[in-house]
Amino acid sequence: MSKEICRGRRRLLHTNILTLIKQQNNMKLKSTLWALAFACAAVSCSDDLENGPNVNNNNGEMGEADAYLKVVVNSDIATKAADPAEEAGSHNEYEVKDVTIILFNNGGNSDYDFKADSQIKGVGFAQVGQMEGGNTDNHSFMAQIEVPVSDPGSTLAGNTYGVIAVTNLGGSKDAPNELYKAIKDQTSGTKITKGSELADYIIKYEQYNHQTNGFVMSTHAMQWPKDSGEKSEVTFDENPTDENHAPTVNVYVERLAAKIRIKKDPDKGENFFYTIASQEDPDNTIAKVALQQATIVNQLNSGSYLLKRVSKTITDNEDVTGADKQTYLDQEVWNINDVLNVVTANYVIDPWFFKKNANANMSEENPMLSYSNPYRVDEQSSMNNIGTIWDSYSNKTSLPSEANDNGAIRLAYVMENTTKVGTSLQGYATGAVFKATYYPAQMSEVDKTNGSVTPKPVTYSGTDFNNINNTTTGETFYRYEGKIFKDYDAIFAYYLNEHGHFEGEELASCNYTDFIGEDFKQLAIADFHEHFYTDEEAKHDPFGYLDYLHKASENNEIAKTFGDITGVNDFTTFMASKPDATTYNDVDEFKNGECYYTYWIKHQDNKNSHLIAPMEYSIVRNNIYELQISGVSGLGFARSMVPDPQDPTEDSNQLLNVVLHVKNWVVRSNSDIIL
Repeated sequence: MSKEICRGRRRLLHTNILTLIKQQNNMKLKSTLWALAFACAAVSCSDDLENGPNVNNNNGEMGEADAYLKVVVNSDIATKAADPAEEAGSHNEYEVKDVTIILFNNGGNSDYDFKADSQIKGVGFAQVGQMEGGNTDNHSFMAQIEVPVSDPGSTLAGNTYGVIAVTNLGGSKDAPNELYKAIKDQTSGTKITKGSELADYIIKYEQYNHQTNGFVMSTHAMQWPKDSGEKSEVTFDENPTDENHAPTVNVYVERLAAKIRIKKDPDKGENFFYTIASQEDPDNTIAKVALQQATIVNQLNSGSYLLKRVSKTITDNEDVTGADKQTYLDQEVWNINDVLNVVTANYVIDPWFFKKNANANMSEENPMLSYSNPYRVDEQSSMNNIGTIWDSYSNKTSLPSEANDNGAIRLAYVMENTTKVGTSLQGYATGAVFKATYYPAQMSEVDKTNGSVTPKPVTYSGTDFNNINNTTTGETFYRYEGKIFKDYDAIFAYYLNEHGHFEGEELASCNYTDFIGEDFKQLAIADFHEHFYTDEEAKHDPFGYLDYLHKASENNEIAKTFGDITGVNDFTTFMASKPDATTYNDVDEFKNGECYYTYWIKHQDNKNSHLIAPMEYSIVRNNIYELQISGVSGLGFARSMVPDPQDPTEDSNQLLNVVLHVKNWVVRSNSDIIL
């Protein structure tokens, strides 16, 4: 074919495409849904085929073009059974740079639903140029793609096929992507010939949100709306190589990525700065807290299925292991009986769903399963508490920050991550960890003249509590038995007053003052043993000081008082030799007010803090999980706290009030978070 004829055919094709674009833009679509299609690509004459992926290769296997089709790619798809708010996303989130089209059928039947035994019949690839003709609400673009058959000797002419679309896998006309090559058997490994093999294809972590290639998107449904929309089916005429008469097919795609972001509450927590009221007296502010940083933990990085997979619908935690209990490209089900509190749902299944066990031990029992920013103890390193784990995390976001995502702050793009009810554990679930500064209004102090312990107002670097803000430097304090103390002396004095059961007339007034300074030297050893140390509760004070005195004196038959024993220190001197509160099991240190909060992200919410429902704590593709923290209810974790990955995600003592919005992107909002 001459180059002039070839150019003429291109001009005619471009005219047809522009006409279709105008038609598509006039279609009545939901204004908040975004539709994708592609600028024309892979328009070939025989001259162009010499160097393209569909070249003969000198072996007769692939031949010249078998068929042309026009593809309109739409993302007007809801991944949740409910009808969440939807948004288009930014340009880089919907930009399409290439498209891979896969044709399949079910043995020539009229049934073109995608199934495990569907037969793969053809694959096409096209790079996509700059998108044209769309708008922010309705991106309507298309691509014309050349599709050779998978099997030598067969033809697409006169047949009908179901169509699967995948975007942004990368590659070029001369070197298509790995999926294309796997279907064409141009790569080592097993050739993809049927539906189950395509469904089992895993998109790697570095692919799903590639900074160069863009977001990988794949077919979500073969028809949308499910029961009334146009099906993703194409019928070729008897001359499918005539690109001027290429049939048009609509396909429905969604991103493999999910997005997590945080949004300020306009009415509560300005600049992520919150007040905490007394539970007994809501008008009494007992503390303030500033969220300083946030990061997303347990970001699954092992890979994601190319196509969405769901289980059969269940009403409890029944088994969904068998292949007959799983399906592809189906809708999520979520219904709750408010009276019986019974959830009817199906699971979205990620590649590692069945390998997540109750031990939450990824490294030993499931080496293929891995997470970025894992929320668990690494016994092979020094990462043994939340403080050191936090220090190791990457991609921490400062709060407050400028909104960069539709009025919210984007925290991370993440892969799909789902579990069964029985393995909905903190070692698997994707969540957010916040570093914060806690400002108590009062701290308990000891009067060293009489040993009494009373709460006293706190001043922060000369600033009254009522006037502090989210940038104020915090003060170091300690927590013991749920109360806040200024120092170790106050804790020890409180312990003696509450738990030190001194008996007898001689020791009736014995308290903190008897263990410091000159009074300590006069404390009789016999009285200490007879009237104090014999009490079982008193043997184990927070710092081990009483045990220290007992051991120092128990074998000394000569000394009458502790002043008679060389090297025995009073409480103040004893504590000065100790490193810090991390050595005390019952005392938590909050240096400069530093503490941490966790929030495990919900896909669905059964409104029951004592019962985990299917798909409650999960991350599903093409959803935006928007966290809106409306309040903090208490003091967070100290750095010395050691997380247990086997703890369930459901926590009735959640300290963050979160309003979670989940939309179709989809955004799933986690709001009213109480830390």
